[in-house]
Amino acid sequence: MKLPNHKYALGYVIESAAAKQDLTEALIQKIGIMINKNIKEIDGYRKVAVIIKGAEYLPPAPNMVKQSMLYFIDNYNNTQYNSIFEKIAINHIRFEQIHPFEDGNGRTGRLLINFELLKNNIAPIVIPKEERTKYFNYLSNNDYNSLSSILKN
Repeated sequence: MKLPNHKYALGYVIESAAAKQDLTEALIQKIGIMINKNIKEIDGYRKVAVIIKGAEYLPPAPNMVKQSMLYFIDNYNNTQYNSIFEKIAINHIRFEQIHPFEDGNGRTGRLLINFELLKNNIAPIVIPKEERTKYFNYLSNNDYNSLSSILKN
C-alpha cells in the first residue's frame, strides 16, 4: 500500500527541511527506499534499465545513474537560479529524466519539490488530479517555466 509509505517519507522530508539540510545522495536514497517499502524493495539506485511511460527520453543506463545523480546533486546545490521556483522546476525535470529508482521516481521527485519548498518556508504543494496531464506534459517537454508557474500558485 502506497499511502503509509508516503506518510512516513513525507515526515522524513518535513524533518529534513526543518533542519535546513542540504540535498544529498543519502537523503534522496532514503526517500526512494521509504516510498518503495513493501512495494518494490530497493536498496538504492536502480540496477536495471527503465523506460519512462509516455516519454521519448531514455534515462541513463544503470551504470551511469550514480554519476548522473552526483552531477545532479552538485548542480542542485551550487547553481544560481532566478528564483526558488525555477530551481525546483529545472531540477525536478532533471531528476525525473535520470529516473534513479526502479519505481517511485514520480512520488520521490514530488517529495523533493516539497522538501525545497518547506526548506524555504513556502507551503508544500499537491498537484491536483485535474492538473496531472499538464504536469506530465511539462515534464516531457522540459517546460520548466510552466512547471515553475504551478509551483508558485
